Amino acid sequence: MARRVQTTTYAPTTTDNASEISFAGAGADATWTIVAGATNGNGWYAIFNNPTAYVLTVKVTTNTIDSIAGATGFPMYPQEV
Repeated sequence: MARRVQTTTYAPTTTDNASEISFAGAGADATWTIVAGATNGNGWYAIFNNPTAYVLTVKVTTNTIDSIAGATGFPMYPQEV
């Protein structure tokens, strides 16, 4: 599994499929917005890791079929995967 590290606001894309994306913090909270499911393709997934002391908010683009557990986004608190 590929591992990528991002330090700021980020938009996971098709190239992140089947990878772990780790938040490096950069001294502040951040938001990552996943593009529409139709853009990333059927079966797209990634593992998000927040090993920092900051909150990482993971959101999806707003549309009627894309959601994460029925919501448009959720906070990942420090040390959550």
